[in-house]
Amino acid sequence: METSYELLNRVVQSKIAILKEEAYLSIKEQKASVLLHYTKRTIDKSMARIIAENPDYQIIYQWEINAINLHIKAK
Repeated sequence: METSYELLNRVVQSKIAILKEEAYLSIKEQKASVLLHYTKRTIDKSMARIIAENPDYQIIYQWEINAINLHIKAK
């Protein structure tokens, strides 16, 4: 079973790849909503690690019951 970190990091990395590949189009941000079943505490731990591993990007997240909304921008 995929961990919350693996799931969220896969989504974040795919959005970062889009930002890198489409930089010439002036795409400056990416958004994603992910349905999941993890607790807020688990999500907070996973997102803290993902944010620390990607210092060149501003990653904002909002946890909701059964979902997380991500907003990713290059710094």
